[in-house]
Amino acid sequence: MVVRPWTVAIVLVGIAGGACSQEGRFAKACKASTVLSSEVCECAARRTEKALSPKSIAFVIATLEKNGDRARELGQNLTLAEAAQAGTFMVSTSAKCLLDPGDE
Repeated sequence: MVVRPWTVAIVLVGIAGGACSQEGRFAKACKASTVLSSEVCECAARRTEKALSPKSIAFVIATLEKNGDRARELGQNLTLAEAAQAGTFMVSTSAKCLLDPGDE
């Protein structure tokens, strides 16, 4: 199999775009469904990738978007550790972001 540089570039852009769109979705859902400021929601969104697995991020977004069916479906596929991280993420991260809204 021959891997061309442009193929790698397309894949990398797709991966980065996916992360950015998840970050944007997270921030939008946070702003719409919590009393947190835009600054805190955007800070929390930037921290999701370091703190949560992709499945946990999707679960938290579904929860924030009040998509109960999707959240239940995703929650059934989380490990105990992922569920614990997702369950405490908003509380712990929003507190950290209130104290220091800059990037970690």
